[in-house]
Amino acid sequence: MIKKGFLLVGLIITTATLSSCIDKDYDLEDIDKTIAIGSNDQVFWLPNSSTDDIELGNFIELGDGDYIQLEKDENGEEFYCIKASGTDAINVTIPAHAPANAELSFSLTASSPIDLTSKPSSLDELRLDLLNPMLLLDIKNDADVNVDCKMKFGCTTNGVLEPEGINLAAVKAPSKSTTHFCFSDTQVESPWKYGDISYQWGQSTNLHNKVMDLPDQVQLIMENIKLTTTAPTTTEINEDINVTFTLYSPLKAGPNFVITNESNEDGLYNEFEMDDDTDINIKAIRLEADIENKMPIDLQLEASAIDENNNPIDNIKVLQTQKAEAGKSTKISLTLETKDGSAFTKYLKKDATEKLDGVKLVIKVTGNATSSSEPLRPTHKVKIKNMRLGVVGGVSFSLD
Repeated sequence: MIKKGFLLVGLIITTATLSSCIDKDYDLEDIDKTIAIGSNDQVFWLPNSSTDDIELGNFIELGDGDYIQLEKDENGEEFYCIKASGTDAINVTIPAHAPANAELSFSLTASSPIDLTSKPSSLDELRLDLLNPMLLLDIKNDADVNVDCKMKFGCTTNGVLEPEGINLAAVKAPSKSTTHFCFSDTQVESPWKYGDISYQWGQSTNLHNKVMDLPDQVQLIMENIKLTTTAPTTTEINEDINVTFTLYSPLKAGPNFVITNESNEDGLYNEFEMDDDTDINIKAIRLEADIENKMPIDLQLEASAIDENNNPIDNIKVLQTQKAEAGKSTKISLTLETKDGSAFTKYLKKDATEKLDGVKLVIKVTGNATSSSEPLRPTHKVKIKNMRLGVVGGVSFSLD
């Protein structure tokens, strides 16, 4: 039997009425005794519906070491950001008896790489089209030399360091001081404040696209380093110039931004479970809901049919990919039907080799035509209202 009574009661009444009207003396062997209820454009809905709130904080599960992190704004509200840092020391040797204003040069110094493979495990796909990612550079120079150098931002993908790198503006780090620089493709107000630190802005080239391509590692490359002594030396001096660089950006989504999460909505078999001798044919099943998207970016929903072990059922297709635009309420409808046109009955019986148990929902948070000026927050939510299941196109059953 079907566990939910929305359909069964009507079928029992109809079957009993028809059976009582049939004279047992008639020979009905050659008569088709299949009864159809409903037409192709009708849907029989289960009586139950549900409402749920999904917060982005339950969607993006952060782990230790993930380069997506939470920070707080000036109002104390949390937002998601990209933040990955590296620190290196450049050892400087100043020879004995060097005069003031003597120049020393290095040809190339590369920092240790920052690993960017540690994305949140809850995300199955990630494309970081960010509004204006930045590279923050802090140089602590305690040496008796002034530093001038040309900077590049190197990216490594599949173990290969790109030879060109991303060009950054030249920097100067005076002796006995700590200087702070921020680099981005689009100019920001200078000095740019991050916490209690003021950063001097410098131009970068193509940093946005390189971050979107998600390299495995990034590193700072300091080219044509020129050191100028500030005073004469009597003995050889070894000093470290400490460099900290941070890839940083709030998660403000551009048009090509994508994060994807998969979840299994199971238990469908329990809603429709049939005994092995039940001869009721269901043509298709529909999942319908109202989605109120309170996020600053769009949502895209895809679905596939799964069995009790969460494996896909190849013969069942899900019609339509649904999109819920930012700040709007959208009615979505997903229809499950067989690819070969057969009925669903064989997937709903107790002895079925493949039992239709639910759908795998793929939820994509996607950018839209304009970049969002608001960062994504764990409190951003989607309200799913009036979610219900129904049978599409009527049902048929046999009087045998």
